[in-house]
Amino acid sequence: MSAKHSFSIAHDDMQMNVLAIGQGDPVLLIHGFAGGADSWYFNTRPLSQRFLVYAMDLPGFGRSSKVARPGFLAFFSEWLVRLLDVNGHAGAHVVGNSMGGAVALNLALAHPDRVQRLVLVDPVGLGPDLNEGFLNAIIVSRTVDEVRAALAPLFHNLALVTPEMVDRLYRYKQEPDVTSVLQELGSQLVRDGEALVDFRPRLNAIRARTLVVWGREDRLIPVSHLDHVQAIPNVRTHIFEDCGHIPQVEMSEAFNNLLMEFLTSP
Repeated sequence: MSAKHSFSIAHDDMQMNVLAIGQGDPVLLIHGFAGGADSWYFNTRPLSQRFLVYAMDLPGFGRSSKVARPGFLAFFSEWLVRLLDVNGHAGAHVVGNSMGGAVALNLALAHPDRVQRLVLVDPVGLGPDLNEGFLNAIIVSRTVDEVRAALAPLFHNLALVTPEMVDRLYRYKQEPDVTSVLQELGSQLVRDGEALVDFRPRLNAIRARTLVVWGREDRLIPVSHLDHVQAIPNVRTHIFEDCGHIPQVEMSEAFNNLLMEFLTSP
């Protein structure tokens, strides 16, 4: 297994930070709103036993350039294509959580030849409901206490809102341009409590074998959105009980086992 290392990709005076670990077929892990490569802390090393894992900070987040653009789905998807091209990969397995799930869906539809298997984790884009209050709380949070309160709806088990997680988001929120980045992306995700991203009319065009998982207690995007995924031609679903919006953290061991089984099955 290759050692964990970080590198960056540059384009048009912007850069995207990427963490890589492992060897084998590539897997892209795409985080959600206000997340980053660290969102997959509990998953990268277990997956690296069989795969070459890339966990990126999308532009605007983490250690990447603090920028946002109109048309965020195409903007982020092109960065992922760039990541594949720079590393000589014809395609990859693609895993996306929340906003990252919408990016993964867009990549699978816009570049079907680049997506081998698709995993959607409580994704945006499968129904109209999206907790606008959560996004706004993240955007306006300033103090440590406000950040902690903003993160709470992500989890069923509130003990998972750790001091380290709070500190990471708090420090990110202090960086220049972060608030404007989050405001721009938030304006593209939801308005008046309804998601502005809707893939339902195009789900039957997804060619990749697909796994969709959800936390039963998700307070950001309801598990009822799973009702729509049967339109995907080759799809499996799984619900994690006693789990919120981030199963890869809240149910990390079971999530890793499920993901590994799906990605390695014939």
